[in-house]
Amino acid sequence: MYLFGNILVRKEVTNSYFKCDLAECKGACCTFLGERGAPLKDYEIPILEDIFPIVKEYLPKKALEVIEQHGFYEGYAEDYATMCINHRDCVFVYNEGPIAKCAIEKAYFDKKIDFRKPISCHLFPIRIAHYPQTHYRYEKISECKEAIKCGEAEKMLLAESLAEALEREFGNEWTEQFIEFCKNNEANRKL
Repeated sequence: MYLFGNILVRKEVTNSYFKCDLAECKGACCTFLGERGAPLKDYEIPILEDIFPIVKEYLPKKALEVIEQHGFYEGYAEDYATMCINHRDCVFVYNEGPIAKCAIEKAYFDKKIDFRKPISCHLFPIRIAHYPQTHYRYEKISECKEAIKCGEAEKMLLAESLAEALEREFGNEWTEQFIEFCKNNEANRKL
């Protein structure tokens, strides 16, 4: 692991190639099997509550039924997550043809809200763990194999692919320095 600022970052975050390819993965990160949905930060709960009346316009009937019965999140302070439908789809998923997409992000791109999506979703496949110390890890899932191929073909590092999300989480200066660190790490790997 590397210590970058006050964050521990696993080596694979710094030297892996990655570029999302929705046409291939079909939005698998929003629909894969699991006990919980996307992790939510405490500050995101009131934001989601405020924007929900707009976001719900994009949601399918089944998602609205689940939300009506159980709400759109579960957990407790410092351990919230979105609800899932049948341990799969996040309740904020809607489909455009065969591709699962985020209703929150759709409302954002339609300029109806100014919150893009939960930071855990924006950073995926980077995941944040807080114990024993905050660290970032790369969560590899088989559905992202085409994103790895695409990143390798274009020589796009994971950190470069997630620059906007990293900047949102850590600011511009930290992100620029981190990407430069990753590029240097990549150059050293080739020696």
